[in-house]
Amino acid sequence: METFVVEALYKMGAAVDAQNRMINHYTIEVNDPGYTLWEYWDKKIWGTDNHGWNGGPFALSSYAVGVRPTQAGYTTYQVIPQLGNFTAITAVVPTVKGNITVTLNLLTPSHFTMEVTSPANTTARIGIPRLGTMGITIKANDVTIFQNESSSNIVGLTYVGTDSMYVYFDVSPGSWNFDEMETPK
Repeated sequence: METFVVEALYKMGAAVDAQNRMINHYTIEVNDPGYTLWEYWDKKIWGTDNHGWNGGPFALSSYAVGVRPTQAGYTTYQVIPQLGNFTAITAVVPTVKGNITVTLNLLTPSHFTMEVTSPANTTARIGIPRLGTMGITIKANDVTIFQNESSSNIVGLTYVGTDSMYVYFDVSPGSWNFDEMETPK
């Protein structure tokens, strides 16, 4: 059931709570020389030492990094990260289309970078976190694509919209380097 608790916390926007819960429950298992997930929280209770479906931390790639399919076979997928307390994450998500590689870095409270490499025959919806500010500039591959709440498209990248938490773009396969900073005043 832990998988569902962690996923519910992320779905409620409680990334820090989800991360703290995983740390509290899984640190002892991560440090165990057996390198497996246990059937019970206490290894001394009978049960198996290899209980892979006890995998609440799957949420790290699905929610902390934010890679989730939106169509079968990852033909379309999203990368909408919830960093919580993390300042850097790198993940490789294997799919039937090929690996999706994502690197996230919160360099300062007002400077965020994201690198996404998408496999062929896919389209990704990328959500760039707003970092709590409305005055942001976002660049993709060194080209300004969003500034002062105005957007522009470049080949392979289309602006989709915004909400209070993210600025969204659809991107074609390949490597994309996003750089977001607070707009200088």
